[in-house]
Amino acid sequence: MNAIFGAGGGESVRVGALYLLMVAAVWCSGMAQARDCLDPEARRTPLRLADAAVLLLLFALVPFALDRGLGKIGVAREATALTHVVVLALFGAAAARMLRAPGAASAARRGLGLSVVIGLLCGVGTRAARRLLFGAGPVLGDGWAAPGVMLLLVAVTLSEELVLRGVVQGALERASRPLGRAAPWIAAVAGVVVAQLTAPAWTPLLLLLALGPAVARASTGRLLAAFVARLLILLAGT
Repeated sequence: MNAIFGAGGGESVRVGALYLLMVAAVWCSGMAQARDCLDPEARRTPLRLADAAVLLLLFALVPFALDRGLGKIGVAREATALTHVVVLALFGAAAARMLRAPGAASAARRGLGLSVVIGLLCGVGTRAARRLLFGAGPVLGDGWAAPGVMLLLVAVTLSEELVLRGVVQGALERASRPLGRAAPWIAAVAGVVVAQLTAPAWTPLLLLLALGPAVARASTGRLLAAFVARLLILLAGT
């Protein structure tokens, strides 16, 4: 709460909206859990919408608090950036642990090979849409090609996809199952919109770049497809 009230302008609105969404998700999950307690045939959902909402709130708040705290004590930008990478990796590990719970992973709707192909197509399509709407993106310099830097990029990308597409979009899809075949696509759109609240500044470009991995995940049921699309968007040359 201190981070919410200590923020200014758009930051307070963004973090406050995330907090209210978390409260709503916890309330909905609590009501569903109370209903299931009265149903002897009901089985507990291993990964609830509330779990995803709490993780998403922390995913947004911890980097925000780190920026404010480390900035006040004059920590170098390089050290701050490295701290962010470590924190993202920890969030990715936590998301992976949550997804390992029995029944937490969504059922795959496509085979492994086809999922990779769909991920590649979503990545290519997203890059083409970016070029058409916003112009060519920046080409990664030679410094980014260093094995250590590339490994960090892959680790950060995987961690973000585990949280955003794995836990958050997966939980939204399970919550939308009563809507039938539309559930994966509703979850994809809702997940992208909600995830924009974790970004320091919302832009149409960020929204576009998030759509490719979300569509890959929705159409295949596999997180691997989203990861392939995200990597292609990030690493491929313009």
